[in-house]
Amino acid sequence: NFTSYSGPDIGAWIIIGVCMVATSMWWQAFFRNKTKKQIVGAGASLTGGVLALVMASFCSSCVIGKEPIQYGKDNCHYCKMTLTDKRFGSEVVTTKGKVFKFDDLNCLIAFLNSGEVEQKNVAQVLTIDFNKPDLFVDVRQAFFLQSAAIKSPMRGDVASFSIQKDLEAVKLKVGDGKELLWDVVKSGF
Repeated sequence: NFTSYSGPDIGAWIIIGVCMVATSMWWQAFFRNKTKKQIVGAGASLTGGVLALVMASFCSSCVIGKEPIQYGKDNCHYCKMTLTDKRFGSEVVTTKGKVFKFDDLNCLIAFLNSGEVEQKNVAQVLTIDFNKPDLFVDVRQAFFLQSAAIKSPMRGDVASFSIQKDLEAVKLKVGDGKELLWDVVKSGF
């Protein structure tokens, strides 16, 4: 036996807050002014203020872009494993702003090939820079290194870099590897 609670998410709380503020403003304007002309004038400015608040809340919630990966909390959309290795990770951002997170490039590729999201609805495909875990790189501008010595979470063993020099330095460090571009990576899994 258990009890389950459900409450509004942040968007609903914003709408509730805007409605409460608008009602309060209307209430004050209505009862403060005694003549009909003053009430009409106050209503017009009140309407403009409420409209501005509503538009600001809707526009602020429609930002399309990447989300920081919360390692240890976020799960890979494809394989459902928890994302733990900060050197790897990728995201697909849809045109509606939904973000799908992945722990390895082979999960990303499998997702893109699955047809779950049509290509025309994909706004961005991003990957984490191997040397700079907080930096997302568009896959079309990234440089990739495939090497068994890299050992990515799902053993795709491909690391991505934003700078060619960083790729070359890691390639020297691991001793071997194959340099790839996105088109080859995308078709390789």
